[in-house]
Amino acid sequence: MKITVYSSESCIFCRQLKEWFLSEGIEFENRDVSKEKEFYDEFIAHGGSGIPLTIFEKPNGEINKVSGMNKSKILEVLK
Repeated sequence: MKITVYSSESCIFCRQLKEWFLSEGIEFENRDVSKEKEFYDEFIAHGGSGIPLTIFEKPNGEINKVSGMNKSKILEVLK
């Protein structure tokens, strides 16, 4: 599964999410929306209105989106 996190360095919840992923050995790509306009545009295209926004792309093409630092929803998607 490909995991993309749209975040910003100044966001506390973004830092918590990324640290949690790292501590659990969950691989992800971080895209800082405050530094790259391309990443911000992708974030908006995904319907983003708040960060962190985590996009889960499964091999079968299914896409799940989780807004915020919501461990229970994230764990549900990771099953």
